[in-house]
This record gives sequence, C-alpha cells and structure tokens, in this order.
Amino acid sequence: MTRSASDNEARSSAPKKAKRGRANRVVLTMLTFALGVGGVMGGAHVYGQHYVKSRIVDAFERAKRGGAKTKYGAIEVNGFIRPIEGVARDVEIYVPALGMKTTLPEVTFDPRKMIGDKIEFDLPDVITIELTDKNGVPTGAVIKVSGKDAEAALNPDEDDVLEFNVTSASTRLEMETDGKPNGGFVDFTELDAKAYVKIDREAGTIDATASLSAGSAKVTPRPGAPGAPAKPALEAFDIKGKAELNTGKAAYELTAGSAKVLGAPKAEISLERLATSLSVTPKDKFDLKPLIEVVKDGEQFAQRFVAVAAQSIANGGVFDQDLTIGALKVRASDLPDPSVTSLSVDATDFAYGFDISPKVVGVRLASTALTFDLKGRETLFYDIKDLDMSLGAKPGATDFDFSPLAAVPGRAFGKTLFDVLRKSINEGGEAALNFKSGAYSSTATLKDPFLPFTSIASSTGAGVTTLTVDADSIDLVSSGDKFSLQFAGPVSGQVDADKAAMELRVPIKEDAAPQTAILKYKLDTVVIDDKLWATIDPSGALDHTITGVNIDLAMDLTLAAGLLTNPEAFAGPLPPVQPGKVTINDVTLDMLGFKGVATGAFDVLPLPAGAVDVRLTGWSKLLKGLEATPMGKNPSFISSLLIARGFIESFGAPGATEGETLLKVEFKGPAVTVNGKPVGGPPPAK
Repeated sequence: MTRSASDNEARSSAPKKAKRGRANRVVLTMLTFALGVGGVMGGAHVYGQHYVKSRIVDAFERAKRGGAKTKYGAIEVNGFIRPIEGVARDVEIYVPALGMKTTLPEVTFDPRKMIGDKIEFDLPDVITIELTDKNGVPTGAVIKVSGKDAEAALNPDEDDVLEFNVTSASTRLEMETDGKPNGGFVDFTELDAKAYVKIDREAGTIDATASLSAGSAKVTPRPGAPGAPAKPALEAFDIKGKAELNTGKAAYELTAGSAKVLGAPKAEISLERLATSLSVTPKDKFDLKPLIEVVKDGEQFAQRFVAVAAQSIANGGVFDQDLTIGALKVRASDLPDPSVTSLSVDATDFAYGFDISPKVVGVRLASTALTFDLKGRETLFYDIKDLDMSLGAKPGATDFDFSPLAAVPGRAFGKTLFDVLRKSINEGGEAALNFKSGAYSSTATLKDPFLPFTSIASSTGAGVTTLTVDADSIDLVSSGDKFSLQFAGPVSGQVDADKAAMELRVPIKEDAAPQTAILKYKLDTVVIDDKLWATIDPSGALDHTITGVNIDLAMDLTLAAGLLTNPEAFAGPLPPVQPGKVTINDVTLDMLGFKGVATGAFDVLPLPAGAVDVRLTGWSKLLKGLEATPMGKNPSFISSLLIARGFIESFGAPGATEGETLLKVEFKGPAVTVNGKPVGGPPPAK
C-alpha cells in the first residue's frame, strides 16, 4: 500500500519527552483504530483513548525493550513498537468488551510528523480480527478486512478524544469460521469514513459523530452447496451515511442512489433514490453512563444502547423512523405457493414513517403510484394512485405511559406497545386509520364453478376512508367518486355509479345505559350497460333507470359488563348485546321505475312497540316486469312475487299523492298491524 505524507510539520521546539509521550500515544491509538477498519470495530476507536498519559509513556518504554504487555481501559496490547523508527510489528490488540482480538503484522508511519494536528499512516494489506467469548477464548470465527491503497489519518487532541479518517480504493469484509468461509463478504469501492469521539467520564457524556461514503457496496452471501441455487447478492451505489450520538440525540441517516438484488434466478428487486433515517430524542437528555460503563463490565455496546433508547422512550422521549424510495420494483417467480407463478410490485415515491412520542404513536405509508400483480391459478391486479394511509393513536387525559417498554426483550416490544395503547384508549384516548387515494383499480380472474363470471374488474376515482377507535365506539366513514365494476364470463357487463358514501358507528363502551349504533349508506346514479341488461332483462320489460339508494338507520344497544375483556360474558342468561330502540330516519330505493321510502321508529325489547311508515310508487309495474325476466320462470321467485303482490293489495291504502300506496306498520307487543289490519290472522276483507 502507498504511504501518505502529512502536511503538518513536527514541532521541534516541544520538549523531547513530551514529543515522545505524545508520539507513543498516537501510535497506540493508531493501532486501536486499525481494529475498526470498515466499520466493524467502531467501539474500539473509543475505547483506545481511555488512558492516563504517564501510563502510556511507561508502557511504550517497556514495549521498546522487548514487547512487554500492557492493559489500559478496555484495551490489552502486546507487541514490539519502535516509535523512533516509525514501525510497529506483531502487535496484538484485544478488546474484552467486544470480544475481538487482532494481530497486525506491521504498521508504518513517519515519526517526524507525529507531533501535529494530523498523523497519516498506511494500513496492512489484510487485518484479521478474531472473535472470542467473554473469557477471551477464541470461538473459531474471524473477520478478515482487506483492501487496496488504504490510508488512515488521526487527529489526537487530548485524553478521551479521537478523530480519524480512513480512505480506501477498495475494501473487503469477510467472515470465516474454523478457516472456512462462513458469512460471505462485503465489498466497498471508494470508501471514505470519518469519525470524532469525545468521552467525559466524570460528566457521563459522549459526543460522537461519524460519516461514510462509498461509490458502491456489494454484499455477497456465503456460497451454497454444489448444485444448489445461487444465493442473491445485494449491491448499492452512491452511498452516503452519517450518525451522531450525544446527550441530546441518537440518530443516523443513510442514502443510496440505487440498489438491486443480483444472482437471484427467481426474484429481482431494484430501487432508485433510497433514503432512510432513525432518531431517538430524549425528553431531557440521555443517561449515557451505562454506555461508558460498558468498558468495565464487558457487556455489548449495542445491547446497552438499545436499553438506553428504550428507557428514554419510557421517560417521554421521541422515536422517529422514516424511509423513502423514489422507485421500487419487485419481481418473483416460482413462489412457495404452487398455485402462484409470479408476483410483481411497483411503487413510485414510496414513503414510510413510524413515530413514538408521549402525544402520538403513528405509522404512515404513501405512494404516488403502487401496483400489485399476482399471476397463477387465479390472478389479481391492483393499481392505486396517490395512496396516503396512516394509523395513529392519541392518549387520553394523560400522556402515554411507555414505562413498560423499558424492561421488555426485543420480540415482546410490539405486544407491549399494543398493551400500552389499548390501556390508554380505555382511559379516553383514541386510534384512527385514514386511507386516501386519488384513483384505484383492480382486476381478478376467478375459477369458481358457483360464480356466474370468470373475471371481475373495478375502479374508483378519489376516495377517503377513516376508521376511528376510542373508548366509546368504532367509527367508519368512507366516500368516493366514479365507481365502475366490470364482469366477464357467462355473465358479462359493466356497472357504473357516480358517488357512494358510508358511515358506520359501533359502540364498544361497557355501560348500563343504552348507546347508539349508526348505519348510513348512499349510492347515486347507477348505470348498467346494455350487455348486462341483455342477460337480466332480454325483453326490456323493466325500466332501466337507477337513481340511487339511501339508508339512514340508528339503533340503541346496551353492552354487558365485561363484553370486551371477559369471554364468559357470552355465557350469561341474557344476550351480551341487547338491542333497544330502532330508528329508521330514511330508507329509500329509487330504481327500475319503483320508489320505496320507509321512516319510523320502534322498540325491540321487552316487546316490540312503535310504527314504521312505508310509501310505495310503481310497485305494480315493477312486479309485472320482473315476471317477464328470466328470473320470472323460477318457481320460488314466482311464489315470492305473488306473495308480495297479494300483501300490498290486501293491506295497502292510497297515499298522499297519486299512484302512491301507504303501508303503516305498527308493533303492539306480540301483535302487528298494517293500516290497522292485523297480520297473521284471517285475510282481511277487501
């Protein structure tokens, strides 16, 4: 490798002993850094700075006399170092806290340029990092770091401070176990890594920043057995990343111009313009002493950091995770399900976000264009434009209590978070699902002998759906424009509608007092094409105008105690949900030349009591037209038409307008009358 010269000259005026002490300190720091080439040993860069100046001077004096062993902080060093000659040979560095050990055959530097703002040196062609258990016993696993034209620069300032920079034209990280390839390898090109670390043990603070850029990175998994399918590799280009950790924030950002999966004969994944970030911000500031103490007790740095982050969230901190992809393509074939032959997913401007804070917990997905195409025994295709979907929860009277999150293992985090949200909702909070889309279309081919069609397609214009859950009820509100439904097969045709809207409320509060459930649905201007009418009404006996449907209902419900939390509530003598008053604000059917309108209210329990007014127009023409359709040849359908005609003719009364028939249905305990005539007794006289 090529040695790089420093631009900083040695300061000859400094005392000789000070020069030598600082030079020795830099060399040892340099060796510590070599353990972290390629990002594998980031923790060692920090630990290598925990020393007292006088001890280091003494350590190097003894090392010069024949390779004495010394230990400081979390670092053990054993090797032969000659600072004046600018060479260190066979130096073994062991970091117990990380369970990693490495031996460097030779590291060279220019001793004349060690007393300055920056010291530059060359790295060995290959660095082998041996993994050990907590007792220092080798596990047989090693990480090999190899590269070309690798240079490093250190800027030591004072105790517990390290600033470094590593550049390499190409770098490879490779895992081996017992001398055999184990974990494949990672290749970087044009690697440039920078870091600054400062630790204040007395104050318990860490100030660390790091950045990485690379022209490309390629992850190649361990080769499979002979004849086995090739395993896919991941390759990314134009990579940039940065991270920071201090008492006020822990965060990272990573971007890539493009990425793709290579060597997968049955799958292809590619993306453009990837950006991902994660941050944890404490309510006041992080307690980083556990991370500093990791040097003493030997626990893993990553485990301690997760615990610190979880404790911060439990104390009212904020967690924020985001992912954006400019363009995503997924192609797969021969999936595990034998009925599926291929899967294709395309997304443009895809965005994902996940947030946790005392005031809100939320997940958001968005994409300007998203398609899903599944082919096989049956095929499905979905195309959504301007998708914006979010799921969020807000606390009740008090902020979310995340304290249970601080003590749970990683796999239980999701369940514990759900329990926190459920408890908060029961105390007056709420959760909401919002779904918006600019346009939506789908197509499906079906092979079901009981269906009168083999494919069905649908599309809509802009639509909005909101699902809200709080301590009192579940509420669903949905609306959309320009609906279309197409059938193909034995029955073919198309149905279009201008607008549709629905509102649904289901009470869930356990209360002795009745609560109101609501159902509203509205459909405007339905048009059925001639092809479908030719199947339904080949003779043209029906009026083909469909103006719309309107339903507006309300019902009082009483929920038994323990209904939502105790399964035994369903085993009681009374129904767990008892219906009360039913209110028909409006039910209108306006189609096929017929119009029916119903309004009224009645109590269900203890005995039915109340009245409903039903007004009918055009019913006789509709029944006559139905008799002329193909359905009119079915005996059971004919029987139903005769019963309907007989009932209306027997009980109906003239309405307020010409051609209108009124049916006033009254419930009086077990008895039911229509226009004052009892139902269930002998036929009323005409």
